[in-house]
Amino acid sequence: IYSGASVIPEITLDVTWDEFLPKVNLEYAINDDMNAYASYGEGYKAGGWNPRTLTEGVEPHRFEPEYIETNEVGLTTTFWAGRATLYMAAFFSDYTDIQFIAVTDVELPDGTTTVDTTINNAGAGEITGAEFELVVRPIPSLMIHAGLGLLDTEFTELGQDVIDAGTATLDNDFIQSPEVTFNAAVEFSQDLSSGGEIVWFTDVAYKDEIQRSVQNFEDLVTDSYWQWNARASYMPSSQNWQVAAFVTNITDEIYMTNGVDVRGLGSTEAYYSRPREYGVSFKVFFGN
Repeated sequence: IYSGASVIPEITLDVTWDEFLPKVNLEYAINDDMNAYASYGEGYKAGGWNPRTLTEGVEPHRFEPEYIETNEVGLTTTFWAGRATLYMAAFFSDYTDIQFIAVTDVELPDGTTTVDTTINNAGAGEITGAEFELVVRPIPSLMIHAGLGLLDTEFTELGQDVIDAGTATLDNDFIQSPEVTFNAAVEFSQDLSSGGEIVWFTDVAYKDEIQRSVQNFEDLVTDSYWQWNARASYMPSSQNWQVAAFVTNITDEIYMTNGVDVRGLGSTEAYYSRPREYGVSFKVFFGN
């Protein structure tokens, strides 16, 4: 700071973390059309310091690494004479020392209150889910795809300081974790007498309600929504260029993509999706 004033005095911060992160994956071919697998893996995200503080005389708060252990089983099967493939997976994760960003009230030495944005180790939680994906090609020129995701998250342990600060409770949902997601797409390739090709493509996606704040504030919740896109592209027989027309978010669905609650300053920030957009694109391909 040019004035020479400094809320945080000069300080040296240094710490080292060393982690052993094993991963094991077993695969088994049940027959020519069916494969199964099971896996176990561990991961971690390093800790650090919150470099910002609005409380004079308070040194930067350090947060510790977070850890996760994940178990997954899955099955892949091909049927209908190879024209259809189904992928299925189920997983369970044990999540500890969870890091999350929270905006909390801070009491200053003079008795007034302000807010501070910090990363904290929240405690522990569990993640359980399943995923299904189906890809079907009834004819070589037609591809149909559908996917379904199911997710359940739960805090199993929280530090008392986190609860006392009003950051989260054991009843809170994880942020960015919709319970149900779905997507589907259809692609059709049409050969032309000129030797060129037109590809018609459309896809839809659904996401269930999403919490955007750790505190699960009602005004920072994304309601469930659908989004629909479409695209048509043409490529000549030379395959050295391509032109396409597209429309994204056809139904003009506007939904919250993220947000920040700063109640201590009397405001809430929210960020929203792009509206319906349409346009054309042109690509040129170089090389052999």
